[in-house]
Amino acid sequence: MDVLNTVLIVLHVCYGVMSLSNRAQTSSGRTIASYNHRHSLSLDLAAIQTGSYHLLRARTGWQWAPRTNAEAIIGLTLANNRWYHKDNAATYISIQAMEMELLAQLSVDKKLKDIRWSRGKLAQYVTALQLTCHNPSKFFRHNLLRLLKGHLQMSETFFRANRFALSWIVISLCNNKKAVGNTTLEIINDSPGEYKFGVDEASMILMATVCLNETAAKSAAEKFIVEEMRMNMTQYNEFTIGLAVQALTAAKAVQVDDIISTARYDLGKAILGSNLLEYPGAASNVLPALAKKSYLDASKVYCPKKVNKIIKVKSKASITVEIRVIDDLIGNTSTSWNVISRKGSTLYSTMKDLQKQSATFSFKSERTSFGKSITAINGVAKDIDKNISWRLEDGSGTALAKGVSETVPKDGDVCTFRLTKA
Repeated sequence: MDVLNTVLIVLHVCYGVMSLSNRAQTSSGRTIASYNHRHSLSLDLAAIQTGSYHLLRARTGWQWAPRTNAEAIIGLTLANNRWYHKDNAATYISIQAMEMELLAQLSVDKKLKDIRWSRGKLAQYVTALQLTCHNPSKFFRHNLLRLLKGHLQMSETFFRANRFALSWIVISLCNNKKAVGNTTLEIINDSPGEYKFGVDEASMILMATVCLNETAAKSAAEKFIVEEMRMNMTQYNEFTIGLAVQALTAAKAVQVDDIISTARYDLGKAILGSNLLEYPGAASNVLPALAKKSYLDASKVYCPKKVNKIIKVKSKASITVEIRVIDDLIGNTSTSWNVISRKGSTLYSTMKDLQKQSATFSFKSERTSFGKSITAINGVAKDIDKNISWRLEDGSGTALAKGVSETVPKDGDVCTFRLTKA
């Protein structure tokens, strides 16, 4: 194994020891079953929002450290399918930064033979591109899927010793419905139940074999993970636990609800109590697990052919209103839409029109004695306990005295919804 991979494994193990020490102080003497009644969706959501916030704050110049952009984007997009949209500059710039990083490497290494890219790293970037509605086989005239197949042949000896890295390429190719070849199938299916890198390797192999429908290797990997998690969960760090939850979720494993519930509870508490997810590698393992997703969900992403399609209102008496959504607390995003609505419509009706006209805007409301009250926009909900709510403002940032049921926008008006904390 090359020096780089050896160093990464040593760091991984060292982090596991530190993480174990912290978690053992709170988990000592508890059984898996004791967590079940305490786990809730609200903890998952809070952890996802907090972890995403720390990860986004860790960017420098809209991107993360070299060769980690893909892992960050994988975590963010799998945890929140609304995070990425082309009309959202705050997120789109990070996607472009990832594209530029990959293109820069391709300009000096056309086949990406550099071992920092050819031993699984490119597969992560292909997965991130797929999640953000790119075609990996037509990436600025580069067929990245063909390059992945070349890497399988070029690094066969390495992959026989490191099936964790091999599984990344298998998952990426399989998600794009590309064959991996008989040699790769033989390596993936070799020695079922034996995993050089333990649960981490078994988890990646489980996801790979689920996608490939290789039942024998799948069953062996699933059994290994379940036994380890049931007996020794507190010995593993958050990286490993997140990966295990992803794998068991992807495999639709039965009679493991107690394991997954406990694992997600531990992950949620760890995230809320630390800056763990400012590291992209941690985010790509943990965020999807909390969202009940896995790397295999990259093949299920919905990519509309036309985004923000405007539906013309038949009435001649129509107006155009700009609706802005600003989130400075959680997602650090700012997005705006132009919506065509009937003259004299309330802001609430105008928002309903926008929801029909744009695939990237949605909201929820509740009826109160003062009319409709906005409870969530694009999946981000108000939190009464934390005094977090959506405030309605005009285009200059002044709070409006009336709510969405009473405000009647005029042609050219700007209505802003800002996530605020009292």
